Amino acid sequence: ISGRIPFCCLLVFLDYSSFRRIILFVIPTFLKFLSLLCTLARVGVLSALKSLRYKFGEEMAVTRLDDLFDILRSKPRKRLVAAYANDAHTIEAVSKAVDLGIVDGTLVGDKPTIEKVCAELKVDVNRFEIVQETVDTKAVAKAVNMINEGEGDLLMKGLVTTDKYMRGILNKEKGLLPPKAVLSHVTVMQVPTYHKLLVLGDVAIIPAPDFKQKLAIVQYLVQVARSLG
Repeated sequence: ISGRIPFCCLLVFLDYSSFRRIILFVIPTFLKFLSLLCTLARVGVLSALKSLRYKFGEEMAVTRLDDLFDILRSKPRKRLVAAYANDAHTIEAVSKAVDLGIVDGTLVGDKPTIEKVCAELKVDVNRFEIVQETVDTKAVAKAVNMINEGEGDLLMKGLVTTDKYMRGILNKEKGLLPPKAVLSHVTVMQVPTYHKLLVLGDVAIIPAPDFKQKLAIVQYLVQVARSLG
């Protein structure tokens, strides 16, 4: 009896509108809880815990690099364009991303060379779209143009020197950088002994940033960190 008294007293002091608001809150929450129980039974406790925050309208925090693959596999594939992809390292990396189900691959480079490398790696060359170009700088220009034209979503560096690659990106007329924007670099790192990912910058592009560049770098870091939850 004593356990029922506080609840009964509460109903006495609540008006109809307040009681109605409580009911409208409790019922959807209870339905979400039932849905969660169904998920627990269907896919197991671990998978359900991962999807918990999504079910209540929140994004799940990414704490491991492997979590990124799980999220990307649930979204439409992006088209990755590799500039001057004539080497085994580039082709292996693109092939692995295709295997993970997160991208479709386009290789811009010398087709006979690409076919030879694929044969050596025992990678099916037909899984890639190949755009013929034998000159490295022209391959970069073609890859950048594909991104600008909406034929690709992600640009990747292949067997081309960094200065040639960067010149294609920074080209004022046909490059990828918006006017007055700061080109920077963000690294996401996983440390086994730490409970979440580390987001670092800039470790590759700007060795001695000025104040304006530092502000831009911090903004990029915040955007990446927020996107990871």
